Amino acid sequence: MSETHVVCEVRYHIDRDALDEFRIYARTWMRLIERHGGKHDGYLISRQAPVGAAMSFPAVGNEDASVVAVARFAFPDDASYLRYRDEVGRDPDGIEANLRYGTNPPFKRYERTFLEHLLRINEALRSNCKLCRGFGPDYRKSPALGNGPAIASRSG
Repeated sequence: MSETHVVCEVRYHIDRDALDEFRIYARTWMRLIERHGGKHDGYLISRQAPVGAAMSFPAVGNEDASVVAVARFAFPDDASYLRYRDEVGRDPDGIEANLRYGTNPPFKRYERTFLEHLLRINEALRSNCKLCRGFGPDYRKSPALGNGPAIASRSG
């Protein structure tokens, strides 16, 4: 089991007619993740590109006209994430959310990706990382970067 922090990004493909229900879904899961030890960065939803914003690499990129929402949240380590998964299954709000959205979710499909840092920006900006704030000074270490395992601790 990894001792580095767990960052999860979830990309939802939403039906435009289900936006109001998706907002309720999003608020529910933000509360549950925060309640059970995670840090949630919120939800972002796709918007129209600024006029004149050409694709940087048009040979390999394309604009997506679908409605997409992206959520990103973090836990100090694998054990904390797995504990959240277990606890939310017993949390009355988690049980209600799973019953409500289990068979009729307010999205067409979703993808989940677990992430770790490949490169980082300078230390002054990094200290303002909302997702990692509060996980202690060692959250910055990553085996993928060759600087050793992190022993993430919760402060406060």
